[in-house]
Amino acid sequence: MCVYYKKIIYLSCMEHGIKVKRAGFIKMEFRREACSLDMHVSGMDEVKEGKYNIEALTFNGQKHLIGSILLYRGKGDCRIDFTDGTLEESKGSCKEIDKISISLSDARWIEGSTGLKADPGGIEIIEKKRQNEGRIRQWITDVEAAEINEGIKGWRFQENFLIKEEAEERQFQEDLLIKEEAEERQFQNDLLIKEEAEERRFQEDLLIKEEAEERRFQKDLLIKEEAEERQFREDLSTKEAIEDRWIQKNVRRTDFPEETLPQKSHSIDDFTGERSFQESYIASSLPEASPSRKSVKKEVTKAVREQLPAKEIRMDEVILDDKWAQLCRIYQIVHPYEDEREYISIQPRDFVIMTSDYQHLVNNSFLLHGFYNYRHLILGKEEGEEVQKADEEGEKKKQTCFYLGVPGVYYEREKMVARMFGFEAFECKGGRAETGKFGYYLRKVKI
Repeated sequence: MCVYYKKIIYLSCMEHGIKVKRAGFIKMEFRREACSLDMHVSGMDEVKEGKYNIEALTFNGQKHLIGSILLYRGKGDCRIDFTDGTLEESKGSCKEIDKISISLSDARWIEGSTGLKADPGGIEIIEKKRQNEGRIRQWITDVEAAEINEGIKGWRFQENFLIKEEAEERQFQEDLLIKEEAEERQFQNDLLIKEEAEERRFQEDLLIKEEAEERRFQKDLLIKEEAEERQFREDLSTKEAIEDRWIQKNVRRTDFPEETLPQKSHSIDDFTGERSFQESYIASSLPEASPSRKSVKKEVTKAVREQLPAKEIRMDEVILDDKWAQLCRIYQIVHPYEDEREYISIQPRDFVIMTSDYQHLVNNSFLLHGFYNYRHLILGKEEGEEVQKADEEGEKKKQTCFYLGVPGVYYEREKMVARMFGFEAFECKGGRAETGKFGYYLRKVKI
């Protein structure tokens, strides 16, 4: 019969079959035929308070319900005694217990291995003691007789034997604890290395994906800008062809000598915005050395207007002296800031109305980006400060400025890009620029 055998079982919290952390320990003791389990659970603060079943898994794979434990604030204690060393339900032996588990949920449980199967030495000790029960009993009898006969000598022998047993038990428990701690450290190191490798791989994949998306975006944007640039060039050519046809239709070729007709190198950009196409045509056909060119222009203009039929002169074809007023008659008037200021809505193909110094803005990337997004631009007239030079009457005049506006939303980064492309100001409804507010990026131009 086994006199005494003790084993410490360490409990672990498992999730989907993976060890997460420690969850306490069980002290398993064999005293002769009796067996006891002293269970202590701790560190399970995330588990709901309640009573949970305790199951024992034997070597042959059978589960047996052996008791229950109450967990409160992540802790719980329980003691289970088997007086005859057998499990109550199936009458199986406590020596056949392989694992002890506490089920918390379908994917989470607390588990501890007895080690009796992996370390048969403990079982062999129990079996040997049970097999040699008679001899041990006889040995005890002989010891007791020797103690009676020899007195103090026998008691000293008993004391030394117990001291040796306790020393061996302590050494065994220390070695087991050192082994458990080494395995735990190795597991934590492996887990940390695995997590770091997965994080690096995730960051690399994310960087590659972002770079690919950026390249694709830049490529698509370039293709779109090139296509719209070609369309703009085609529209501009079409407009110039229509203007040429208008000149040929409204100017009578038989009224003037063949050599005075405008050559193909002339375009609308060669004439000022204050005179009609007929006046420009007649002015360009006069000799440059004429001493009274200005007066001749007026006389020829008057003659041309008298020769043209009355039905060909309409209100919408009248050329005004003020170029801005003329543009306001041609283009749509808008109020972008919802106040009394008037702007006209234009497109890049309309940049011929500006001076040649500013017509290169048709290729401005920031301007084209805003136009492609909102399909319009604005041009407005603002009264600036008084100029220092006096006019003929001795009064100072206010300087007139024209501003070209690109629609967009105000952001600090967008503002920096706009300045790089020459748009130095931003204005919106209410006058105060705020992040995320729609408005127009402005720059000065001349018409």
